[in-house]
Amino acid sequence: MSIQTVLAPALPALAAGLLAAACSGPTTPSGPQGDLEANRQRFRRQVGATYEVEHSSQCFCVADVREPVRLSVRDGKIAGAVRVADGSAVPPERWQNFHTVEAVFDRIDAELRAGRRVGVKYDAGYGYPTRTEIGTLANDAGIVIVLRDVQPRSR
Repeated sequence: MSIQTVLAPALPALAAGLLAAACSGPTTPSGPQGDLEANRQRFRRQVGATYEVEHSSQCFCVADVREPVRLSVRDGKIAGAVRVADGSAVPPERWQNFHTVEAVFDRIDAELRAGRRVGVKYDAGYGYPTRTEIGTLANDAGIVIVLRDVQPRSR
């Protein structure tokens, strides 16, 4: 008996099963956009909108934008910022230079939709972007946003 003889009767059922599996369930985008959405959902589920995170940027910009700060985020908005180096408070008028995790997700999404160059590494546990490179830093036309040490907090 040949392999064709054995498999031939099973082919219609196998094809129907594969087709049903391919057509069932919601479809999700693949590639960078799919990675973004999957990690955004993981972050929302596991951390939520109230947390602390260390933030720093690499760019051709003023020093206090580049230095590491610890952000307190409450209900998705920055509620406080202190410099990691000395624990001194960053005045609220400087907070616009920093990004919440959700703001970084939004920025990645906007850049991807516009077809721009974005490189992202995500935290394996919480799903937040740990390193986001937008544009080309070497050409003074980009920024690297580094987020680390997310600590979920209760309200």
